[in-house]
Amino acid sequence: MLVSCATSARSGGVVKVWACGDAGVGAAICEVETHPEGLSSARLSATGDATVSCGGDLALCAIRDAAVALRLGGDAVAAPGAPRGVLRCCDFDKSSRLVACGGDGGALDVWDCK
Repeated sequence: MLVSCATSARSGGVVKVWACGDAGVGAAICEVETHPEGLSSARLSATGDATVSCGGDLALCAIRDAAVALRLGGDAVAAPGAPRGVLRCCDFDKSSRLVACGGDGGALDVWDCK
């Protein structure tokens, strides 16, 4: 599978997951508007069943549902008193259980998804 994201605010912050095989890239199997204000990064879990994306907040999406399953934003992402800023990067660990995110606020947050 392959994940792509539209990063401009005009694009609606869409994350797409594409099927891939010997013949190349096939049809999109999941499309979710995650960050209407624009997004910075999107990643596919190692297990292939979820995406994480970030922009003004962090969104976790289940591919089978093609919907945002969990959204963390505002004070939920930033440490108390830390400058928040826009989130610029996010990724799963190799087990797909943990998600890390960081951005303009200078903090790296790690979340347990289970």
